[in-house]
Amino acid sequence: MSPRRLTIAAAALAGGSVLSFFLGVVLLAAGLASRGGTGGGVHLFGGSSQPVSASFGHGVPEGLYLMTRSWNGGLEKAAYYFTGDGHVYVNPEDGFTNEKLSAHAQQQGTISMSGDSMSVDWGKGQPETSPIERDSSGFMWDMGMFVPVKGFTSDRELVGRWEGGNSMSGNGGYARSAQELELRDDGSFRGASAGAVGASGDGSAVSGGGSSSSMGKWKLDGYVLTLTYDDGREVRGIAFPFDDRFYFRSVLYKRM
Repeated sequence: MSPRRLTIAAAALAGGSVLSFFLGVVLLAAGLASRGGTGGGVHLFGGSSQPVSASFGHGVPEGLYLMTRSWNGGLEKAAYYFTGDGHVYVNPEDGFTNEKLSAHAQQQGTISMSGDSMSVDWGKGQPETSPIERDSSGFMWDMGMFVPVKGFTSDRELVGRWEGGNSMSGNGGYARSAQELELRDDGSFRGASAGAVGASGDGSAVSGGGSSSSMGKWKLDGYVLTLTYDDGREVRGIAFPFDDRFYFRSVLYKRM
């Protein structure tokens, strides 16, 4: 498992209250050194609070895509934004302007093409290279399916009770997280999360779990969903509908 995928997996499980335990028990052994690379710089294409339309108009992917990929007993989920000028940003958190992409994306990379193959240099380690296979729903790359997405037409689409989660396993360990999110019409929200982790090796095993709840205010501004907790903390990320679910911070939520 590459450090990049471990970075995304760690972020996907961050909604659970046991993330720090999991990182200490499971991920350090796999060599997770930091939270992702910062390859690439400020891009020169677009610069809008809205993403460019999804296309292959310049010979490379452009626009916002949901990436899903099966691995290590779970389903990896991430938002990829391709600027069209040779840059890609994973899980942008605060919009699509040049400044915000460079400052707030989980990971950044630069793209090069050779025939039908795309290579992404994440700034650390070897570039990832894989053929692009296009079809009517999007494209495949590096065993991931990339599907173009669009934003909500109204924040009212988010009102309701939602649930989602993530899981992963490997290197003798596992982690599972589950989240509930109630977004109310008056702009308030209630959240709850639970998680379980375990690891074994050298004849020993350790496991643990925990849960937490929270309340606060929520706001959708374009593609950016912001949760402001009662204690003053603020969490934001790109949010968009996908079939009968919605994506937010590496979790696909479905209505309860």
